[in-house]
Amino acid sequence: MMLNLRKGLIVWMYSLRGQKELKKFGNIYYISKRMKYAVMYVDMKDLDKAVDKISRMKFVKKVEFSYRDEIDMDFEARIGASSIKDTVYSE
Repeated sequence: MMLNLRKGLIVWMYSLRGQKELKKFGNIYYISKRMKYAVMYVDMKDLDKAVDKISRMKFVKKVEFSYRDEIDMDFEARIGASSIKDTVYSE
């Protein structure tokens, strides 16, 4: 089985009218109606073309890359697994 590597994008918009057009480029995960942005995932092989086309759309203010894949999500190493177990079971 081949995994599709994806990159998260945050698309800031002037208006939400064109949000259906974003579905062509990847999976839309979340749309904020109040702050007018969308979080979406695009395949890495299509990333350059997709960012270029999305940023040229009239309703798009700017496109940012998500930093989630660069954040270290291993919290046991920072806190210590033994201290977590002691606090949970000592109560």
